[in-house]
Amino acid sequence: MGAMKGLWMTKARRAGATLACGMLISTLGACGFAEPSPFPTVKDFLIAWQVQNYTAAAGHTTGDHAAVAAALRDVPQQLDAASVKLSINKSKIVPSGDGYDAQFQVKIDLGENGDPWTYPSQMHLRRVGTGWKIVWNPSIIHPLLGEGQRLAVVTDTPNRAQVQDSQGKPLMHSVLTDVVGVVPRSLRDSKATLSALAAITKLDQERLIGRVNSAPSQEFLQLAMLEDTPENRAVIAKIGQIPGVIVQPPKKLQIAPKMATEYVGTLGPATAVKLQQVGAPYQPGDTIGDSGLQLLYQRQLASTPTVKVVAENPQDPAGKEPTVLATWPSKEIPQPVRTTLVQNIQLKAERALKGLGMRASMAVVRPSTGDVVAVANNGTNGRNLALEGEYPPGMTFGLVSAEALYQRGEQLGKLPCPATATVGGQVINNPSPQSGTLPFEGNFAKSCTTMLAQLSSSLDGATLVREASKFGLGSLDWGLTVPVFTGSVPAPANAGEKALAMIGQGKVLTSPLSMALVAGAVEAGTWRPPQLLSSSSVQSPLQTQTPPAQPYPLAPRVVSSLQNLMRRSVVSGAAKKAQPPKQAKVYGVAATVDYDKGKNVSWFVGYQGDLAFAIAVEGRVDAATLAAKFLGPYKVPQAASASKPGVGKTGTGGTRPAGKTSPVTHH
Repeated sequence: MGAMKGLWMTKARRAGATLACGMLISTLGACGFAEPSPFPTVKDFLIAWQVQNYTAAAGHTTGDHAAVAAALRDVPQQLDAASVKLSINKSKIVPSGDGYDAQFQVKIDLGENGDPWTYPSQMHLRRVGTGWKIVWNPSIIHPLLGEGQRLAVVTDTPNRAQVQDSQGKPLMHSVLTDVVGVVPRSLRDSKATLSALAAITKLDQERLIGRVNSAPSQEFLQLAMLEDTPENRAVIAKIGQIPGVIVQPPKKLQIAPKMATEYVGTLGPATAVKLQQVGAPYQPGDTIGDSGLQLLYQRQLASTPTVKVVAENPQDPAGKEPTVLATWPSKEIPQPVRTTLVQNIQLKAERALKGLGMRASMAVVRPSTGDVVAVANNGTNGRNLALEGEYPPGMTFGLVSAEALYQRGEQLGKLPCPATATVGGQVINNPSPQSGTLPFEGNFAKSCTTMLAQLSSSLDGATLVREASKFGLGSLDWGLTVPVFTGSVPAPANAGEKALAMIGQGKVLTSPLSMALVAGAVEAGTWRPPQLLSSSSVQSPLQTQTPPAQPYPLAPRVVSSLQNLMRRSVVSGAAKKAQPPKQAKVYGVAATVDYDKGKNVSWFVGYQGDLAFAIAVEGRVDAATLAAKFLGPYKVPQAASASKPGVGKTGTGGTRPAGKTSPVTHH
């Protein structure tokens, strides 16, 4: 496929063609001919052609000098080539008829990093006066090129493969689409037309010009596809006013995601920015991945086109097949990318977040397998915050802290829940203080940040970080081939930072996906790394050689205690609105975290049966109500095990340092 790459890319270095003159001249030395010899003429013609002195090259021919110079000059443009190199073997100049035939080799650089297109050609020389002239014929450029013909490049693009759900059903649907293009020979001022089109569409102007110059002149050449949306109609109207540009009537094309837009991704024109990202073999006119999986797996989904160099006569009637001079067939077949998404669950997740009026995201996983069955985002402006969001988890991280305490066998009896507590100089605020003392489970249900922060003295920082890693949080490589945020739980530098970490603030950051996996670990008793794609052959630029994370079983007695905390929170705590009427038991925790100078994020982290999920909303809402909306009146798959008993509650909490700005940050 190396040679084919050259045909795919427009070149910025046509004028930079170089000549190994010494090598060429050495092959044209005296060869035993009696004077006058045809060698000087052959040598001078080929050197002049190669160094782009087309007028000088034409002077060595019998043809009209201006026409010959134009024909030679057009070759790089017609092929969108970087350079033309020529060589001759002295043994290939032989007597023929009234003169000599000189055979030579043409080597055309058709692209960056591509093998050159190499083929033999020849010219005939005859005596004119006291010297030799080359009898001009277009076949000198290529043996099959006839009078009135020009070179052109044709690309046949295979049908794009689909991004699929877990059942192999497409996640794209058909939408009205406007196709924009030109008929090259109809352009009166191609440079002006294409410059105007590039300015509006953000296509790479030089590549666009190269694509049009190298295309068959009589055929419609697609240069962009735009979904026929209200936002695009003004742009399409502007494009339609450019002289020579054709906007075809809208037609339905399968180019839009029908769900999970930020994850599945969108398709769009091959703009300059996107071409830099995906590189060869794509060019203006191609529809390529613009975001998400469509961009990340562009090569797998789209494969590569079959490329042909043809000889066409611009005066031939439209539709006449040109003469094919060379073909580079695609050696790849477009392959689908199958995700683990389940469409009905995905739609329920999107419905739960719809209409919030603020940025929100949600990830849903199966605890039994780690399969990510829904990735929903609302108002995120294209960002996939369900997988990549970075938020302080607040008291939902208390599940991790509680696991660390339970694992150490701490005797967690009745404890106070004051309005404030100072730990290591860090002041912790609790908006819901309780009088007297309550059991640990009761305080946890009341989202008692001050209780949990004071218990930080029972753990060292290294232990907290280690226990968080059991839930996949931190720098652990999940072995994924798509972008995700696995969480950040850095080692606390002092007692104050450790107290903040215990309540999921300070420098602790998580994503909805990472917290959904925490909930899944509590349900299943084992943390499992997420599975986002089910295609075994999928490759990605994000592929690493690091061994991926492995499932990690938690201690059964600890799991039972954590399940009890989560159920309590739904029965009588801040997460009580998560339980839909007459449904299987829901387990979860809810929290709202203030951070970063007035920002806040509301969480629900929980599970029902074999579905674990986490919701993060940038703003103050009761995220438990969104959980109930998600679970709704739909049947949710249940785990094989029996329901787990227990009760509990979580809530909101804030922090402020003693005498300084809060270190709670958001990235």
